Amino acid sequence: MIRKTETIIKKTAAMFNLAAGGAIVAAMLLVVVNVILRTVFGRPILGTYEFMGFISVLIISFGLSYCLLANAHIAVDFIVEKFNPKTQGVIDTITGISVFLFMSFFTWKVFDHATTILKSRQLSPTTQFPFYIVIYIMAVCFTVFCLVYLIKIKESIGKARQ
Repeated sequence: MIRKTETIIKKTAAMFNLAAGGAIVAAMLLVVVNVILRTVFGRPILGTYEFMGFISVLIISFGLSYCLLANAHIAVDFIVEKFNPKTQGVIDTITGISVFLFMSFFTWKVFDHATTILKSRQLSPTTQFPFYIVIYIMAVCFTVFCLVYLIKIKESIGKARQ
């Protein structure tokens, strides 16, 4: 059961990573088309700055889980790597639990904020796009990030037990 759940989380993180890549392509296309339309026709795309802000949030949010899963993040562990593997596992477990708790609280607050924005019916100024959609997507991405952190904590506990 645990392996199946881990597989689902890992596949979700991989799909989110593909979504991040798609968002990068969308951002690139939006900027290129906007520059061409502004330069050649003198008519830029209305709301490009807003959409670039939204897309940037999506790129980062969708990419976080896979980045953690693939250990592609920056880790300052030049002191920890001098310890034996068991001690490294204990330190990784403690820091992993700390980060998981903080990110879980943060994720809850992001969901809460999205609900507040939804209730207030707040829209972006230029395009009138509802903010809450992007914030909810970000919250879902952070939820998957927290689940990936649970996998990392499990691995650290296994390392500490050896």
